[in-house]
Amino acid sequence: MMTKLLIARPGHVYLATYDAPANKFTIIHDLAIPGCPSWLTVDRSRSLVYIVDEDSTHFHRFRLDPSSETPFTQKLTVDTASPGAVYLAFSQDKRRLLSAAFGSSTVDVWDVSDGVTLQRLAEKTIVSDGQTGPVSHIQDAPHPHQVLLDPTGRFYVVPDLGSDELLIIDSKNDAFKLSSRIFVPPLGSGPRHGAFYPGGASPATHYFLLCELTNTIAVYSVKYKGSHLELFRHSKTSTFGAVGASPATARAGHLELLPDNKHLYVSNRLTGRAHDSIAYMRIHTNGVHPTLEFVQEVPTMGILPRMFCVLDGGRGDILVGNEKSEFGLVLLERTPDGHINDTPKLRVPMSEFMDEVEMKENPGNGPKFVMEL
Repeated sequence: MMTKLLIARPGHVYLATYDAPANKFTIIHDLAIPGCPSWLTVDRSRSLVYIVDEDSTHFHRFRLDPSSETPFTQKLTVDTASPGAVYLAFSQDKRRLLSAAFGSSTVDVWDVSDGVTLQRLAEKTIVSDGQTGPVSHIQDAPHPHQVLLDPTGRFYVVPDLGSDELLIIDSKNDAFKLSSRIFVPPLGSGPRHGAFYPGGASPATHYFLLCELTNTIAVYSVKYKGSHLELFRHSKTSTFGAVGASPATARAGHLELLPDNKHLYVSNRLTGRAHDSIAYMRIHTNGVHPTLEFVQEVPTMGILPRMFCVLDGGRGDILVGNEKSEFGLVLLERTPDGHINDTPKLRVPMSEFMDEVEMKENPGNGPKFVMEL
């Protein structure tokens, strides 16, 4: 089976393939793009890819044809984005596209209704202005890090790493109003990414929240109350398996809930070890609320695994991007019961992405984003 991938790092977006029978990774197109493309999303019905630049106010859109020799065409770039965008999420009808701007404490709302327009709706911009947390070097200001649409298509949850809050946005009647804020204890938690549970169900019954600064995943129950989405916390689990096991410098990165609603994976970064890791959590449903059991932690053969994806629509192996060290990508094999094999199935050297000069001068310029098409 041939899998097509989008991979991004500073200055580049790659279209690549992974041939599973041959266990071979190949870059088939290198799109040079200025700045730091930190997140991509694809409108499959219109064959469009949207790309934010974490280092500027630029926002890019291309027509995407993965089967063509020129896969990225009809480029459109606007320079009206809020600085520091790190995440994108469509509305249910694909008429709006929301961007979490870590660097400017805002959530942008874009008009993408006809596949031609790319306009920031300034009057709909949501400003995060909550009290900042105690971790001064990263909680110096509010920092929205994700914008996630709930399964009903009405509410967005925005984890704000800087203010230890979840911002709830109500999109009813195209309003996009900040309807409530939910404090995430304790101070200095640093909420980063979340996932609604169970995946594929509407409405959601629970929400899993990954906190970067405490390296924990909290389980919340979800209640729909008119114009409000209410979240109530019930438990939390360390991404290192036990309270106190988290290295002082560690920062959790990305979270993936699999479609079978039985398995959840998280990346652990900045551990101070030779290699950072992916942690596997098993989901138990024998109580009123789901609980998470830490099962294992497996090295990524690299440092700073900011992003990973689970291939075959969430049923296959785990493809991890390392921003730094010898291997830019590794493929971790999953067993049928969710465990990860310790030895990677595939290791892609960083030299596939960078020459020796760049590896020496900018060793952290490895893959920041990986996505299966």
